[in-house]
Amino acid sequence: MRSLQISQLAAIAVVWSALAYFYMQWLLTNGFQLLYSNPLLAINLFLTGAVVYLLTLRIRNYQRKLAEFAEGKISNRPARPDPIWSFRLLVLTKAVAYVGSGFLGWHLGALIFLVLNTPNQLFPAIAIIGSLSSIMTVAAGIVGERNLRTPDDMEGWDQ
Repeated sequence: MRSLQISQLAAIAVVWSALAYFYMQWLLTNGFQLLYSNPLLAINLFLTGAVVYLLTLRIRNYQRKLAEFAEGKISNRPARPDPIWSFRLLVLTKAVAYVGSGFLGWHLGALIFLVLNTPNQLFPAIAIIGSLSSIMTVAAGIVGERNLRTPDDMEGWDQ
């Protein structure tokens, strides 16, 4: 499976940013109430990223112990984690990074629109909090996916 590409995540964020900006503009010109993200969304994004990252630490710990075993620092080979669980976790980290990138774009587009077009300071504050939690979610997905990578040189580790 290919690793996450920062350029893909940035492209998703740019597309969603443009969509958010033009949607907010459409709402304002047609007399509708402006939308803003619920603060619970920011909390949910933050917690989702944190939980996914913490789940990957188990695999990272296994890899560290496996490297110590290969170097001869420890005598017992560590127990191998369930490969199905590891693969599901890999898919989850990628999904978290992609979803976080979309929400990051949405919040940045809304922030740009609100700063340029409205005097109300409440909406930009919510967009900033949403952007920060989205950045954390994307970072958790990227770092979590890197925690799940297998070492390049696996020769001689099958013993």
